[in-house]
Amino acid sequence: MKKLKSICLLLFAFFALYSCTEVDSEIPKENPKAPNVEETDKSSVWSIIKGSENHNYLEEAVIAAELQGALSDTTGSFTVLAPTDAAFTDLADELEVGISDLLELPDLTNILLYHVLPEVILEDSLLQSQVNSMYNTLLNEPIYFQSSATTVTVNGIASITLADLVADNGVVHVIDKVVLR
Repeated sequence: MKKLKSICLLLFAFFALYSCTEVDSEIPKENPKAPNVEETDKSSVWSIIKGSENHNYLEEAVIAAELQGALSDTTGSFTVLAPTDAAFTDLADELEVGISDLLELPDLTNILLYHVLPEVILEDSLLQSQVNSMYNTLLNEPIYFQSSATTVTVNGIASITLADLVADNGVVHVIDKVVLR
């Protein structure tokens, strides 16, 4: 009887300790837009773009250029200048083409890469300088920021309308124009 009590006590202690341990793993969630792609709870600049109601054309362009994998990579560090749907519509109107024509441009990938910097640059950094600053894009071409005390423009044509949407792999700044080189 004494042995049975000892075994029961030992089993009770074992199960009590086992049930208190945490399992440190991420459970993948299914992506409703692409059932063959798994996501985790980690935030990426890509998840910010595709989760936005104002970036449907940018999302389509990223998919057409097959850049969603790179923008999902949480080991990278990016600053994404994300033109709104209205910015794409304005560009289509200027070029007198449809949105679908924009998504079929042969240099679409280069246009998108011009909107991505290989480092994290928060708006405060741009505002503190209150002068022109230049950074290289993933296209390895310069992009220019002009700042005042409260606003930042890109290449003198696009304004940052919403800044510092921070992700695990960088930051997204919403801009009101598609910036062409």
